[in-house]
Amino acid sequence: MTNDVREVLRSLDRKTGAIACMRLGALLVDVARRTTRRGDLAALSNAARSDDPFTAIAATHALGAVCDTGSDRVLTEMLTNETSWRREHAVWALAQKMPRPDMTSRLLELAADESFEAMLAQLTLERQAQVAGGALVAPVLRSLDTHHDVRHRRRLVETLGLDPRVGATRLLERVAGDRSETHQVRAAAIGALGDRPDVDVRRTLERIVADEGPLATCALLALYDRSPPTTPRDGRPGLKIAQLFLHADLDAGLTRAGVGDNGGIASLLVLLAQALTETPGVATVLTLSRGEPSDALTDALWPRGDRSVFCAVPMPPVPLRDAWIHRVAAERGIRRQLLAQGVPDVLHLRMADVGAMAGARVASAMKIPVVFTAAPDPHAVINDMDIAGEVPRDQFGELDSREHWWFRARLVETLARTAAGVAILPRPNVRFELPALLGLNPARLARRSALIPEGVSLTTVETAHRDVGRFDAGGPVAILDELTATLERLPGDRRDLPFLVTAGRLAAIKGVGQLTAAWAGAADLRSAYNLLVIGGNLKAPSDEEQETLTEIQIAAEGCEGLLLVGHRPHIDTARLLAYAASRRGIYVCGSAKEEFGLAIVEALAAGLVVVAPRTGGPSTYIDDGATGVLVDGRNTEAIRDGIRRAVPLVDLSGRVDRVRKHVMDDMTIEGMASALAELYARSSRRRVAAGAPV
Repeated sequence: MTNDVREVLRSLDRKTGAIACMRLGALLVDVARRTTRRGDLAALSNAARSDDPFTAIAATHALGAVCDTGSDRVLTEMLTNETSWRREHAVWALAQKMPRPDMTSRLLELAADESFEAMLAQLTLERQAQVAGGALVAPVLRSLDTHHDVRHRRRLVETLGLDPRVGATRLLERVAGDRSETHQVRAAAIGALGDRPDVDVRRTLERIVADEGPLATCALLALYDRSPPTTPRDGRPGLKIAQLFLHADLDAGLTRAGVGDNGGIASLLVLLAQALTETPGVATVLTLSRGEPSDALTDALWPRGDRSVFCAVPMPPVPLRDAWIHRVAAERGIRRQLLAQGVPDVLHLRMADVGAMAGARVASAMKIPVVFTAAPDPHAVINDMDIAGEVPRDQFGELDSREHWWFRARLVETLARTAAGVAILPRPNVRFELPALLGLNPARLARRSALIPEGVSLTTVETAHRDVGRFDAGGPVAILDELTATLERLPGDRRDLPFLVTAGRLAAIKGVGQLTAAWAGAADLRSAYNLLVIGGNLKAPSDEEQETLTEIQIAAEGCEGLLLVGHRPHIDTARLLAYAASRRGIYVCGSAKEEFGLAIVEALAAGLVVVAPRTGGPSTYIDDGATGVLVDGRNTEAIRDGIRRAVPLVDLSGRVDRVRKHVMDDMTIEGMASALAELYARSSRRRVAAGAPV
């Protein structure tokens, strides 16, 4: 390993490929942290101003690692840069620095926004406050005098709550009790007071509870957080598992499957929780998802003691991409439920999102071992785009500012490197690809990891098939009766057509608009099939759902046969898939890639031929040309041709029996639970919490 800053900078200039440049960026930080050479600060300062985004970003983070006040000044100056990606990385790099008044004031202004950059600024201010508390009180007071926007004031007060000094506590008490202040701002102050157990703020909180107004629930939660009871372990032998997905509203019945971000992962976690409780060696499973403060309070005050428990973390139902600003509230809510329900033996995290970030930070503080499902995302996405020439070097900064690639990559790499256990989703050459993309030692990863395919519930599949048989015999099945009524409104020649069917979230990444265009733009497909889309909140769509609905409507304008049935409980989705299979239908996934593709597996189990993206997990379980067709999911014409190639497979002799045997042998939720239980047991014995990410 080189110890020369200039040599690494020269390598960055020569290196091609985004992933390779990001890896060199991490090396540059390590080298800069150890440097004692004169002139390195000037070299890094010049590089941080480079027109090349890779060089500039890497040098910016290296400046954060340099122990020199000159680097402080350079990074502070960058906080006013008009280029968002330069500013964001400077904000992030400053987390390694001691605070300065001019730095703190500017960071506080950035933290008052509601953006990814605001989350980074708040995170940096928190780290600085932990080593030099008290610096936030005066600038917050000044900012509150000049900011009248409710959202900005709420963010300022929430950020103030990260300062541990008594002066911050007194200002928080003042805001919490100020009846002239808005409820949102007072709620931020109340929540922060709950994180300060060493200071007597009980009277302030009790007065707010006594008012019995809309803030009483927030105050009760804060009182609970100040002195949470220690929940003893119940007498059940076995592991206590916690799993987390904050971008869904989970319930045991999966009644909101397909709404907003309630996609395949949401369905999986509910089914997995039940399967785990029936697995030897597992005592209880706690599943955390978003919910209302009143739900969180009920969950915390009255632990139910069931083997499978669902608990709420207060967080608004915002899209996954916009949820980063709720990091502080997420950490608070996760910590509360882990204490209330009994500290688990292991916490399972998934995805490079704010939930995984918050969960890892809480687990690190509470010394809870983490199991992380490590998918090469965003690494594989960046790599594929790089190969296709879709990541021009001079445009990487703008792309990174939109997709947060550098940050999310570091989050995934840190969790995969430090987690006690790593669950790996099957995909071609994953044992070689994952370490290479994430920069991990293959042997060390192998010792901590297990290859675990996601699975379907055999009970659900069998129930759905029985219900379709009952419906065909004249019995009532509500969802199929509803679909039949919808079909009756179509022209007569379309009512008995088979379906092209897709199920999941109405999100841009799922490609439903592209699938609609593939169907509507081909006369042969349009005349031979109706298009059945399962998923989405059609009555009150989110912004992202509305964007997809608009795309669908534009693509299908003037076409008969488009059936949007919205989100359905999981069992109803299974019934619709089984019904489509019985009518010679084809399942089509319009995504550019799927890490594994649970909905695709469910379609296979239902008996459908599938058309799925070649990139990701589907190629590990789809026999191309026999049980389905693999396509370039980024290309509308490729999807269209894939559907045509799938048509003759519908009647292929023995196909359904072969596919169902494959699913039953290798891809059931019960098999997944058993494999995970073994990984959880190994991981819990390590008793090593994952490092706090990024």
